[in-house]
Order: sequence, then C-alpha cells, then structure tokens
Amino acid sequence: MRTQARDLEVAAPPVASEGSAELSNGWRAVSPVTVTPGIEVRELVGRAGRHKSNSYSVAYFTIAPGRTSATTYTQEAEETLIVLKGHGWLARGSQSEKISPGSVVVVPPRVSRSVAADSTEDLELVVVSSPAFHSRDSAPGYP
Repeated sequence: MRTQARDLEVAAPPVASEGSAELSNGWRAVSPVTVTPGIEVRELVGRAGRHKSNSYSVAYFTIAPGRTSATTYTQEAEETLIVLKGHGWLARGSQSEKISPGSVVVVPPRVSRSVAADSTEDLELVVVSSPAFHSRDSAPGYP
C-alpha cells in the first residue's frame, strides 16, 4: 500500500543561551544507563526521560562490538528501531535480518526481538516506543 507523504511544519529549535547544557549538548547531556555490559541506553523522551511523555518514548542505544541484547518482547508497546551507525542483526520473531545505517524496523507488541552488533564497530540506534516504555510492559524471552 502506498501512502502520500505530508508536508510537516517544523518550528525552529530554541537558541541556546550561554551555559545551557541541555540545549547545546542535546542527547549527549543525558547520562547513559548500562543495561548489560556493552549496552547503554539514554532515554531522551518518556516516563524516565528528561522530556516527559506517557504517550511515547525515544531512546538512544549504543551496543558495543560483538554484543547482543537480551531477547525480550512488550505486552502493549509497538517499537520502531532506526539504525544510525554500525552494522548488526535484528532477530524479530522467528526471522533474522541484517541492519545497517538507515534501516527502519517496526516491532509489534508480543513479538520477541534482540539486536546484535557486528564485531567491528558500535551499533547506534534510536528506538521509538508507543506507548512510552515502562518496565512492567517489557518481558524476557518469547511471548
């Protein structure tokens, strides 16, 4: 099915004042949380993020070379993964696919997934979750 793109009006970003770390450093100003050794996440928007939202969350993940995330699934949230840097693999349900910069993958609720970085470089991706991520919604393993 083809959809027609819509023009979006985007407001100019605010101008950073002197000493404004949040505006000048953006996502880098958010402290990373180590999920497991070699996997860090920065929740930029969401329930625990610097910018609060219950509707959706945006998280920046860094996966070290050769590392693989745990296999998990969500009960309710749909997730969109957008690869920014690096190469690796996404196991989604019973399928596995190569991912690289520009890859965009949607993972519906109740579908297991794990992400692995190849052995040569960090894998960096943004994950958008709707509704916003909550630990009660995430479960280990397979549904």
